[in-house]
Amino acid sequence: MSATSARRMGAVLPLGGALLAAVFIYFPALNSPFHSDDYLLLLASRDMPWSDFLRSSFDPGADPGALRLSANYWRPLSFVTFRLIYVVFGDEPLPYHLFNLAVHLASVVLVYALGWRLTKSRLGAAVAALVMAVHPEGFESITWIASLNSAALPLALAGWLAFTRAIDAESTAARNRWLAASLGLAVVALAYRESVAGIVVAMLLWYGMVERRERLRERETQILAGVHIALLVVYLLLTGILDPDGGRPLIDADQDVFKNWWFYAERGLVPLGSPEPAWQDSAQFIGTVVLIGVAVIAALRRQWLVLALSLGFFVSLVPYAAFSLGRGERYFYIPGALLALLLGAAATVCVASLAKLKTSAPIEQICVLGIAAVAAVTAVTANHRVAGWVETHPEVNPGVGRPVAGHLPRAARRRRPLRIEDSANAERPRRIYPAADGELPVRGREPPGLLDPGPVHRLRTLGDEAGRPLVYFRAGLTGTKIRSSGPSDARTSCTSSAAIRRAVTPG
Repeated sequence: MSATSARRMGAVLPLGGALLAAVFIYFPALNSPFHSDDYLLLLASRDMPWSDFLRSSFDPGADPGALRLSANYWRPLSFVTFRLIYVVFGDEPLPYHLFNLAVHLASVVLVYALGWRLTKSRLGAAVAALVMAVHPEGFESITWIASLNSAALPLALAGWLAFTRAIDAESTAARNRWLAASLGLAVVALAYRESVAGIVVAMLLWYGMVERRERLRERETQILAGVHIALLVVYLLLTGILDPDGGRPLIDADQDVFKNWWFYAERGLVPLGSPEPAWQDSAQFIGTVVLIGVAVIAALRRQWLVLALSLGFFVSLVPYAAFSLGRGERYFYIPGALLALLLGAAATVCVASLAKLKTSAPIEQICVLGIAAVAAVTAVTANHRVAGWVETHPEVNPGVGRPVAGHLPRAARRRRPLRIEDSANAERPRRIYPAADGELPVRGREPPGLLDPGPVHRLRTLGDEAGRPLVYFRAGLTGTKIRSSGPSDARTSCTSSAAIRRAVTPG
């Protein structure tokens, strides 16, 4: 094998391994049905004319109509993307899941490319890609269909790469073209998800602290950074995200910002979810202290790339810490890309320092094997978390009752739907479709008439959270099995809609 072929193989293998690990982790999600907010998007896509749908999506002050999610977010391209997939594939979940998986794979590739550009190291790029591929904390941003707004991440990363090309351009014309491409990609990314602004901020930190640290007063430096700063300012003003009286307020000043920030930071090096045993809480605390220590050491040793990426990661957590809709582990996905780049840069520095030691041990090879082993264990763990999420569904509240286990054979999905009438709103028929894949949680917070967007598998509960039970449905070949999680824990099997009504009507 020639030296050129060996170099190419050395570049392809780590990226290929990262992509295979990502597919392995998220493969179980391809069998997951629609959940929660997915129904709001299905309903709006089915019932709203295109003109009303686009107005609700793009105009922060417009009446959201059936597109209820647009009352909370300005993510127009996310809503439009869902609708376009709906036009082609309708209510079949698989195409939506394939879109999200493609988004994740694109993010892994772009993190690898950006890691190579920032660290100028094959090891740094490989570590960054592996971390991006296997880090399990933000997995719901891929498994949950409504999270197709995660497409913002690869777009923002591509904008960062275009920005590096603008910096490296030898002519003014080439620089302007790449700068325009960077700005355009950032605009599209922000139209998918607002929190991707953290990637732009991290890019500017890298630009000022690494690329142009000695040339901050030059006009070219200020122009390249200024246009992106102006973009963020205009975006904030037009969308009203920071304005409590604006069209899409997402920042709540009453949140415990530091506590929420720490919640996300703890999940960086120790992505074990919410801590239950004491050792897990301690491990996450130590992991956060280590991340902060890395930034401090980088500042003391003038490792500007590690410091810039550390600050970028920490800053990217702040919007989620003040998020008006609460906190959740799925929000870690976009900051996770910055963590991946940070760990790639830190690994490059550490291995280079160890290589200077007078030892006969193959330091780099040992580090590579260790990193690969950790990535493999993490991938298996992440795969189990994704499979568990698919099995239990995010709507189920473990404190109220456990879902019915099991899945439907594919042949059962083509049967005609059962019909059910909600006693709280008897004029509106409800439908239970055998397209349901597993448990069918029924909740009490949905308004009448909401859940009938075609082949749905979730109904409005007849009870409430104050005392009446949650009810779970599971469609089957011979009928619908019903399990009540109330005090009686009654179980009923029935095949007629009348029997279903009797079974679920509170006594």
